[in-house]
Amino acid sequence: MSTAFPHLLIRASAGTGKTYQLSNRYLQLLAAGVAPDKVLATTFTRKAAGEIFDRVLHRLAEAAVDRSASKSLSKALQLPELTQARCRELLIATLANQHRLRIGTLDSHFAQLATTFALELGLPAGWRIGEVQEDSDLQAEAIERVLERENLEELLALLHLLTKGETQRGVSDLIAGTVSDLYSLYSQTTEEAWNRLSSKPGLTAEQLEATLSELQKISPPADKRAVAAWQKDILNAETGDWESFIATGLAGKIASGAEKYYAWVFPDEVLRPYQALIDHAQSVLLKRLSQQTAATFKLLKRFDTEYRHLKQERRLLRFDDVTLALAAADQGTTADMSFRLGGRLNHLLLDEFQDTSLTQWQVLRPLAQAITKQQAEASLFCVGDVKQAIYGWRGGLAEIFGALEQELVGIENAKLVESRRSAQPIIDVVNQVFQNLTKHPSLDRYEAGVTAWERAFPPHTTVHREMPGHVTLETSPAAIDDDDTQDHHSPFVAQRIADLAKQAPGCSIGVLVRSNAMVAQLIYLLRKLDMPASEEGGNPLSDSPAVSLVLSLLRLIDHPGDTACQFHVATSPLAPNLNITRKSFPADIARLSQKLRRELLDEGYGAVVYRWAKWLAPHCDRRDLSRLQQLVELAFGYQPRSSLRTADFVNLVAAEKVADPQAAQIRVMTIHQSKGLQFDIVVLPELEGTIAGQPDPFVTGRAGLAQPVNVVCRYANEQLRNLMPNDFQKLFDANLRQKIDESLCVLYVALTRPVHALHMIIEPAKLTEKKPPKTAAGLLRAALALDSPASSGKLLYQHGQANWRQLQKSKSPTGLLDGLLPAMPASPPAPIQLAAKSKLAPHLDRVAPSQLEGGSRLKLAELFRPSSLGMRYGSLFHAWFEQVEWLDDGLPSEALLRKIAQQKLDLGATFNLTEAVERFYAVLKKPSLQQSLSRDAYRRSLIVEQPQRQTELASCEFKVLRERTFALRDGERLLNGAIDRLVVQWQGKRRIGAQVIDYKTDDVSPQGSLAKKTELYRPQMAAYCAAVAKLYDLPLNVVSARLIFLNSDEAIVISSTSP
Repeated sequence: MSTAFPHLLIRASAGTGKTYQLSNRYLQLLAAGVAPDKVLATTFTRKAAGEIFDRVLHRLAEAAVDRSASKSLSKALQLPELTQARCRELLIATLANQHRLRIGTLDSHFAQLATTFALELGLPAGWRIGEVQEDSDLQAEAIERVLERENLEELLALLHLLTKGETQRGVSDLIAGTVSDLYSLYSQTTEEAWNRLSSKPGLTAEQLEATLSELQKISPPADKRAVAAWQKDILNAETGDWESFIATGLAGKIASGAEKYYAWVFPDEVLRPYQALIDHAQSVLLKRLSQQTAATFKLLKRFDTEYRHLKQERRLLRFDDVTLALAAADQGTTADMSFRLGGRLNHLLLDEFQDTSLTQWQVLRPLAQAITKQQAEASLFCVGDVKQAIYGWRGGLAEIFGALEQELVGIENAKLVESRRSAQPIIDVVNQVFQNLTKHPSLDRYEAGVTAWERAFPPHTTVHREMPGHVTLETSPAAIDDDDTQDHHSPFVAQRIADLAKQAPGCSIGVLVRSNAMVAQLIYLLRKLDMPASEEGGNPLSDSPAVSLVLSLLRLIDHPGDTACQFHVATSPLAPNLNITRKSFPADIARLSQKLRRELLDEGYGAVVYRWAKWLAPHCDRRDLSRLQQLVELAFGYQPRSSLRTADFVNLVAAEKVADPQAAQIRVMTIHQSKGLQFDIVVLPELEGTIAGQPDPFVTGRAGLAQPVNVVCRYANEQLRNLMPNDFQKLFDANLRQKIDESLCVLYVALTRPVHALHMIIEPAKLTEKKPPKTAAGLLRAALALDSPASSGKLLYQHGQANWRQLQKSKSPTGLLDGLLPAMPASPPAPIQLAAKSKLAPHLDRVAPSQLEGGSRLKLAELFRPSSLGMRYGSLFHAWFEQVEWLDDGLPSEALLRKIAQQKLDLGATFNLTEAVERFYAVLKKPSLQQSLSRDAYRRSLIVEQPQRQTELASCEFKVLRERTFALRDGERLLNGAIDRLVVQWQGKRRIGAQVIDYKTDDVSPQGSLAKKTELYRPQMAAYCAAVAKLYDLPLNVVSARLIFLNSDEAIVISSTSP
C-alpha cells in the first residue's frame, strides 16, 4: 500500500492499550498536517470519546513542556522529526481548532448527518432527540392510543395468543413488555421474517378420535411405571395438552427417538398410534408458535403506527430512529455528504468495533469502502476485541468485526495480547480460566460453544511481570438449616468489601455484578456499614433525604389530598417557610398548592426549587447539599419543556441518574458498565447465573454473518424444538451458541478489570450437588479448584501475594497521585453552601411579566375562587380556550372538549364535566369574547381602537397564536412567559402589527376597581408588548394589548406607548 497510513485492523485484548493505539494514529495524522475536520474518530459512549480527546491533548501537552516526554512521543509515533517545539505547535493548533475536531460517539455523528439530510430522510422539521423520560411517556401514550383505537375483539384475540390464554399481567403491561423486548427488532425486520415458520396439517377430528381409541387399546407390560405413563399420555391427548404429551411419559421417550421405556421395547402397534399423535402434536404446537410469532408482529405494528404519529407530532426521535433512517437511505442521499458536512472525511478511526450493530455498519460502510479504495491521503483504523462483545442484547454484532476483511480491501492486521494494566497473578488466572473451560465435567449442550470459545482464546501476557497481585476464590456462608431463608451471601460480600477498603486505603475498588438489583442491595448494605459507595452512571437524586423532601412537596402541589406527603413536609425544615403543620386543614393545603403552582408557572422550576433548597441548606450535610445543587440544575434544565403537572418533573427526577458528586473509593456497577474501566481491586460477588443466561423471548436468524435478520421465531422449549424443521433447530442452536459466547465475554471483561487484586465470592455448593453447576461459578471452580469441595465459608483458591499492598512500597495506586505531589499543609474542610443563583448554570434570573407590577399573575387557572374545584375548572377552561382560533369556524365539539379533559387533566371522580362544558359555552357567548374571537367583529373593534391604521387594518390578514411562549434577555434578567392569545397582522408576506389578548379573572364590579386593575396590569401588558415587538421585529407603536375581564365582561385596550 502506497499510503503513509495503512488501513489497519487491530484485535486488541483487554488492557493492551486500544485507546493508546488509536490516539497514536490520531496524533500521527495531526503531525502529518491532516486537518482535524478530515478525521472522524468514533466510539460508543461520551465517556470513551472524552477519554480519546483527553488522551490526545494530554500527550501533546506533556510533550510540549517536557523534552523527555517529547522524545517518548516521537518514539511511540515513529516520527524522529517530532520535536518539542513541533509538539507545542500541534497543541496550540489543536486547541485553536477544537470546534473542528470530530471526536465523538457514533450517535452524535449520525445525528449530525441526519440534521443535514433531514428533508431527504423524511424527518420532522425541527426534530430533536428526546430525553429518556420523554420517550417513555411517548411510548405509554402510544399504548393508550392502541387500547383506545383498536378493535377490542381483535386486540383481545392477539393478546390471548401471546399469553396462551393466561392473564398474569394487565393488558398495558403486556404491551409495554412486548415493546421493551422487541420493538428494536421489529424496526429492523419485515413482516415476512415473522411468518417463516409453517406446519403440516394435523389429524382431522375423526382421525384424532380413531387414533386415541387405538392408543387406549394398547396393552402395556405389567410395569406400574409404564402403565402410569401410558395413562397420563391418554389424559394429555384427550385434554389437548400437547406440550405435556411430547415432554413426558411414553410419548416423550418416543418423540426423543428412544426405542424402549426402561426394559420395555416399543412394538410397532405401540409406535404407530404414538407417532401419529406426536405428528399431530407437532402440527398443533408449531401452528400455535407460528400464530404467536405473527401476532407479536401485528401488535408491534399497531404500536408502531401510533408511536410514529406521536413522534412526528412532537418532533421527538430516538438515536435508533436516526440510525435506521440513515441506514435505509440510498447511496444518492449520502453522495453529497462531504458538501453537507463542510468537508470530506478522509480518515476514519473506529473504536470498540465489536459492539457495532448492523444498522450502524450500514451507515458507516459507504464511507469505509470509499476510504479503503483510495490509495493515498486516506486511511481506516479499526480496533476491537470479539472477546469483549457484551452488547449483543442491544444490537451489537461481533460477526461484523470478523467479516470486515471480506467487505473492505487492502486491510492489514495486527494483534495485541500483552496487558499494560494487570499484574502477573491476574493474567495467570485469566489464562488458567479460559484455557481450561472444558474441565467442567457436565457442560452437556453447552459443550460445543464453550469448547469453541476456549480454542479461540489467545494466551495473554503482561508488561507488569514483577508487579505484585493477588487472586482469591472463596465461598460465602451457607444457610444454617432448611428453615433459614435469610440472605447470607450479600451481607458477607458487603463486609468483605468493607474489610478490603480498610486494608487498602486509597485504592480503587470495583464491585462488578450482573444485575441492577444486586447493585442497589450492595450499596444499601455498604452504607449501613458506614462505607460510602457510588453507582456507575449515578443514582436518581431521590437517594438524598433532602431531595426526597422536595419531591414530596412537588407531589403535594399536584395532589393536595396526599396525606403522606403533607406529613413529610409538615414535619420537615420546610414547614415554617410554607406555614404548614400536620394539623393544617385541607383548604389550607389546597391554597398552598395553588400558590406554589402559580410560583412555578411565573418564576420557573429552577428559581422556585432553588429557593426551597436555600431553606433546607442549613439542615443538610455535605452530600445532601451537593445533591440539592444538582436538583436545582436539573430543574433549570427542565424549564423549557415544563408542564402544569409537577408529577412530570418528579418522574424525571426519579428516572434520571446523576453521578454522586463525592468520589467514593468503592464503586458498585454492572459488569457491562465496567467496560473500559480498571480498578486496583475488583470484587465479583454475583457469579451464579447460567452459562447461557436467560433465554431470549424470540430467536432470530440471518442469511449471512453480517446480513439483516430474515427469520424471527418465538422461543420454544427443548421438546418442541426437537419437532421443528431442521433449519429452525439450527436457528435455536445458533442462538444458544451466541448466548454462551456473550456470557463468556462478560466473564472475560470482569476478570480483566483489576490491576492488583481479584476477589471472586460464590455461594457454597448445595448439599445435594454432585457436579459443579453450569454457571460462571461452576466454570471458575472447574478451572481453578475442581478437586476442592465448595463448602460454606471456604477459601477454594488463591494465587499471588496476599500482602501485595505492602510490596508496592512507595508506588501509588492506580489513578492516584500519592507521592507525586509535594506535601501540603493540613487545612480544615472548606464550608459548603449552595452557589449563588447566577452561578448555578448559564441561566439568567427568570422574571415573568406578571412580576413587574408586583402582583402574582392571574390566569385562567383562577377563573373561579381559589379552591380545589376552582383550580380544576380553571385548568380545564385554559386547555379548552387553546382549541379556539376563531368562533366563525365553529365551536369546539363537546366530544373534543371531553377528550381533552380526560387526556390532559386529572379532574377527579366527582367533577361534573357536563356542567363544565355548559359553562364554557356560556362564557364564549359573552360580548367581549365574541368581539375578540370573531374575525369581522375583531377587525371592526381593532379599527375603532387604532383609527390611524384603518387602511392597513381593513385589508390585513390575521394569524392567531395561542399560548405563545417566549424568553427574551432584558439586561441581566431573562424575561419569560406565555401569552394567552396573540394575533399577528400580516400584509402579504410582511408583519405589520400585533395585539396581545390576555384573560383576567379579577372582580371589577366595585366602583373604581376597573381603573385600578387596569393600572395594576399595565406594566405586565407593556412587557408583553415589548416582547412581541422584539420577537417579530415590529415598531412598538403597532403593538397593543387587550385585557378581557371574564367575570364582568369588560375589555380594555392598552397601547404599548401609553403612560
